[in-house]
Amino acid sequence: MKTFFRIFLIPLQIVLYPLIYLFRKLPFATRRKFISTTTGFTGFLGRFFIILQHIFSYEKGKNDGEGNSGLLYIVFLLFLGFVVWAYTAKFDQVITAEGKVFPFSRLQEIEHYEGGLLDKIHVKRGEVVNRNQLLVSLSPLSADSDFNIQKANIALLLIKKARLESEYAGEKSFKITEEIKNKYDQIFDNEYALFLKRKALFDEELLKSRNNIRMASSRYEAAEAAFDAASEEFAVVSRLFEKGLESRLSQIKSERAYAEASAGKDIAEQESTKAKSELNSLKLDRQAKVLAELSEVKSEYLAAFEGIRVAADKADRTQIRAPIDGIVNRVLISTRGSVVKPGETVVEVVPADQTIVVEANVLPADIGFVVPGQRAQVKITAYDFSVFGALTGSVSVVGADTITNESGENFYVVKIDLDQDFLAVKNRSLKVIPGMTAQVDIITGKRSPLEYIFSPITKTLQESFREK
Repeated sequence: MKTFFRIFLIPLQIVLYPLIYLFRKLPFATRRKFISTTTGFTGFLGRFFIILQHIFSYEKGKNDGEGNSGLLYIVFLLFLGFVVWAYTAKFDQVITAEGKVFPFSRLQEIEHYEGGLLDKIHVKRGEVVNRNQLLVSLSPLSADSDFNIQKANIALLLIKKARLESEYAGEKSFKITEEIKNKYDQIFDNEYALFLKRKALFDEELLKSRNNIRMASSRYEAAEAAFDAASEEFAVVSRLFEKGLESRLSQIKSERAYAEASAGKDIAEQESTKAKSELNSLKLDRQAKVLAELSEVKSEYLAAFEGIRVAADKADRTQIRAPIDGIVNRVLISTRGSVVKPGETVVEVVPADQTIVVEANVLPADIGFVVPGQRAQVKITAYDFSVFGALTGSVSVVGADTITNESGENFYVVKIDLDQDFLAVKNRSLKVIPGMTAQVDIITGKRSPLEYIFSPITKTLQESFREK
């Protein structure tokens, strides 16, 4: 039996003696590092090589009578079991990084666009708020003044519009809603007075034009009567002249009177037509003028309507409300009457009931092994990992470039989507909230113990043989 194990030990020695030989050939400083280190993998290798030296020195130095086959048998079984386990077992290969829990939608910094004077603060730090809940009130004086000015302008344009539409239709008066009439009575009275004045002027012009038409018509009628008489006289004189009963001179006078009456009739007819045309032009000009004014008022009304919408929005924004459900993180203003600058953050709200993610800061040396979809283990530092365990998740986003922190360190931001946002221990649920720090282990692959063993050996040997 002893001989069998010694025979088996020969190939074992062939494999391990070169390692021991190489170990002995290492520079003294390197061997001392292996031997003096008591923790970690380096310490394990140092002790492993020392044990091998002792075993093979023992086997080589003892005689047959002093042999101990039991020791060889135990060493054989232990080594064989270790080799099988080291070859078949697989361990997670991980990259460790520091991380922090963030809400998916991040911290909401609530700002005010125009700024103003602080009137009242309605919440305090740590208070739970609902969406649209009032947080801060600014002084409404300026915004309300703008809004009231715009409302008055809208009322003026509505009254003008009603007046012009009545003028265009030729009505004797115009009407507006009682609400506007009572609220803006001064504006209504002014516009109504203007309506009556313009109507009176137009009626006066109409009367004058109609009088001109009547006068022109009278002149035309007189000219027409004179023409008829001259025409009849000319006809009679002409017949008598043909019979020799009238002189040629009488015929010429009669013909001249006929021509003058005909010309007078034409002139009177033209004057009558002109007077009628002037009346039509007066009406059309007024219609065109009123229509142009009405079109301008309608355009101004549309612009004013947009202005009042902006003014109403500005007035509403003096009441600063929560855009989301959440918890007040900070209130950045405190003194009533203090100035809030345009764009200044007044309240910070942490979103509530939102999906949380973990952002891990991965070193540039490790980022090459990280890809989306890899599983990760997240150990929340606020909860003891050995007692409460860890969260699991998957890599969702890998940063495209490095980010430099305040300490000047460069790292890539890797986002981890968590499977759940709480730790469950003995019927208890420990909530994970934004702001907590964590240790993130990203699983990048699997390695056997043999790979773990020989990788540092190979690396150490390569580096050692390069020493001067």
